Amino acid sequence: MSTEMYVAISHLWAFYAVDPSTLAERYKQQRAADLEAAGKLQGEAYSGFVKNTIDHHRRRVGQFYGLLKAIHDEGGYQRRWVYMYWRRRELEILPKIIIPLEEALADSIGTPASKLANQRLTELYDDSPADDLN
Repeated sequence: MSTEMYVAISHLWAFYAVDPSTLAERYKQQRAADLEAAGKLQGEAYSGFVKNTIDHHRRRVGQFYGLLKAIHDEGGYQRRWVYMYWRRRELEILPKIIIPLEEALADSIGTPASKLANQRLTELYDDSPADDLN
């Protein structure tokens, strides 16, 4: 896992842990505040700021797992490979954080969430074998 992905996942879980019941509303508020702050920046300052926003972390992690789902869809060895490295506990970020944030984003920008994209992420999680507790 890259440093950027590690940071993104860590920040998303920390954001979630504050209060899971208010995740979507806090995301919308933070996104609005970040957009306002980013609008005052230019160049490297803008890029550096945006790379550390919760919205950027959502996008980075969500797109990664979307690509992982494409590999999963190939079936056979590829599916086994996906679940060898990304177990249920790693994929738990999908139903708990990524999908709710995707829906919150859609709500905040006034467009429907992609049902297909969210369904595909849900399938990636639902198809994962239970973690071995031994």
